Amino acid sequence: MSLDDYRNEIQSNIEAINSGIITRQQFITNMEIALNREIPNAFLEGSQECGNDNIDELAIEEVINSEIEHLNSLAISSEDDPFLGPLFLRAELWVNRYRDVRNLGMMMSCGDQHLEWMLRETEDHCLSCIRYSKIIKPASEWLASGVRPQHPPNDHLVCGGWQCDCEYRITDKVATPGPIPVVELIR
Repeated sequence: MSLDDYRNEIQSNIEAINSGIITRQQFITNMEIALNREIPNAFLEGSQECGNDNIDELAIEEVINSEIEHLNSLAISSEDDPFLGPLFLRAELWVNRYRDVRNLGMMMSCGDQHLEWMLRETEDHCLSCIRYSKIIKPASEWLASGVRPQHPPNDHLVCGGWQCDCEYRITDKVATPGPIPVVELIR
């Protein structure tokens, strides 16, 4: 499976509950199955970027449990909202978690390999993502700093990480001098 497959699965379940084809409990069960399959796949995908097959079961379990806490709310919204457009926008927040876990897999598995913070296709990047853009550090430093794309709610990103489209990319480039700048947000 891939990020696009995960998106399609989430959207299909939203359409099914919205049209009354499945019940709320069936929706939750289907989504739990998808989470238990796709979150480990996302982590493994990130880990494999640096040549490992490492899986951190505890980290994956924490992510899955966090997502499961929000399934009932998504189910209720999907039952009650007659418009699929806003529901599919909400589904993208769930899809973004796949990217987040993929980045986590890279951070936890790549050790001293360098990762570069990259902006992607989002039209309006937040100020903190722009600040982190092109910074190159070993994966272990990114992990220790707590600074990472997505990971909502993210106190290091002005955008909160909810719709962050940034990612890490493995690079052979020299690390950026100095520490990773930690953007402190006033909330």
